[in-house]
Amino acid sequence: MSFNSLRIDELEEQVDDLKDQLKADNALARVVLKRAENIEKHRDELEAQLKAVKELVAKQAEDEGLWFEAKTAPEAHLQESLRALHKAVEND
Repeated sequence: MSFNSLRIDELEEQVDDLKDQLKADNALARVVLKRAENIEKHRDELEAQLKAVKELVAKQAEDEGLWFEAKTAPEAHLQESLRALHKAVEND
């Protein structure tokens, strides 16, 4: 076997190795892309849920029945908790 034949065999082996690596890289890229798509979908779902919560908080803020002057300790505690919840949601 000549030197050129050996060199061609080595180059063909390197080409095969590169093809295998490319296949592996493509498979990994598909996995990463699918994961990114799932993350985007989850983000969109969370944003929709947050929007719904903020809309409810805005609606509650306008409900005078929820913002009465507390006469008892349990009512005062409820008012304090409700205000804290509204503050947390509004200041996301």
